[in-house]
Amino acid sequence: MKLLTLIIHEAATQDLIDTLLCHDRVDGFTTSAGHGHSCRTCRNPFETSEDLVTGRVPRVRFDLLLEDDAVDPVLEALRGCESCVSGLGVFWVTPVERGGGL
Repeated sequence: MKLLTLIIHEAATQDLIDTLLCHDRVDGFTTSAGHGHSCRTCRNPFETSEDLVTGRVPRVRFDLLLEDDAVDPVLEALRGCESCVSGLGVFWVTPVERGGGL
């Protein structure tokens, strides 16, 4: 199993949720709110003037527990989702040794 973690601007949250809920390889996911801080000068179209003034950007973290062979199809679907994260988010994949219910 793999843990796919995505970080996106909070303005794109609903579109990403809709995309993930419609994907047949995604059983569910967890979201958590946070703020991004960066010294990069590239402009993200979701960022507002307030984001630029305060120096922090509202972000949402998505954690998805996926089968190994589901990671690439899910990422491909997200790269094709122009309204949610295409070119505007970051992700990483972490191996999971064990998972289950308590």
